[in-house]
Order: sequence, then C-alpha cells, then structure tokens
Amino acid sequence: MHYITIGTTFDQDFVWETYNDLLKRAIIVVEDNMRNEQFDIALFCSELGVSRAKLFLKIKEWSNCTHNEFILYFRMKRTSELLMQRTINSSQISQEVGFKNPKYFSKYFKKKFGLTPLEYSNKFIFS
Repeated sequence: MHYITIGTTFDQDFVWETYNDLLKRAIIVVEDNMRNEQFDIALFCSELGVSRAKLFLKIKEWSNCTHNEFILYFRMKRTSELLMQRTINSSQISQEVGFKNPKYFSKYFKKKFGLTPLEYSNKFIFS
C-alpha cells in the first residue's frame, strides 16, 4: 500500500492493520471455500471485494506466487494436516480440499512433495 501523507505523521500501524486485514480475509475466504470444487479466482475476488488485478498484485506481494498457487498452498496445508490425522483416506481428503478427481489430487501431491499421500501419511507412523 502506498500512502502519501502531507502535513501529518505517517501512521504505520494503520497501514499494517489494513494490509494484514486483507491478507487475513484472503486466507479466511480460501479456508471457507476449501471443499468447494467450484472455487475459482472470480469467486475469490468477489468474496474479497477486489478486482482480479488487485488480487493478483496483493498475493504476489504477500507470497511471491500466483493466486492459484496461493489457493493450492492452503489446500496442501490442509491435506498435510488430514494425512497426519489418518482418520480418512486419500479419496476423501481430495474431496475435503476441493479436488474433483482423486487421481489428479494424488498426482499433484506427489509432484509437490515427492511422495504419494499414503507414503506421506506412513512417514508419520514410522518416524
């Protein structure tokens, strides 16, 4: 955020809170839509109340990644938590984190982490 202050003191706390508020809201929107297979950038922008361009710029500023990578980061984070709990299987987890196709989910997970979801889960049992 860029603020120009003329004749007043610069309120860094206000700027930080505003910056943090949008980031917190973005994370909440992603987490609230975790199971939604239809969650896309248009819905993300709509729920945040920002344009696609602004969302792209803000996410790039926060994380140095694209908005799709931002969403996938939180989906994979939730996947990791669910795999460690070992209460549901990989197909159920794929639905829980918004993947339509369990095979694509497993393939993406392996590409990202170098292990299948089952191998990842077993890592916590045997360690």
